[in-house]
Amino acid sequence: MPQVSLYLNEKTYAKVRRAAEAESVSISKWVSKRLDRAIAADWPEGYGELFGSIVDDSFKAPPRDAFISDAKRKRL
Repeated sequence: MPQVSLYLNEKTYAKVRRAAEAESVSISKWVSKRLDRAIAADWPEGYGELFGSIVDDSFKAPPRDAFISDAKRKRL
């Protein structure tokens, strides 16, 4: 497996270290998971199930204009 070296400032490194410890994984595994997630071309898990999931009568499409008040235009 290829290896990558990163140069982080102390503040960022401390945050990464604490985050990895909180998830009980190595820093390498934590960074690898975050990079995989950041460059994934997929929609988030469960995204497709969100369509139509809100039932709320206040969400209505605005009425459409019949273009009666539209400005007259020259035919080209």
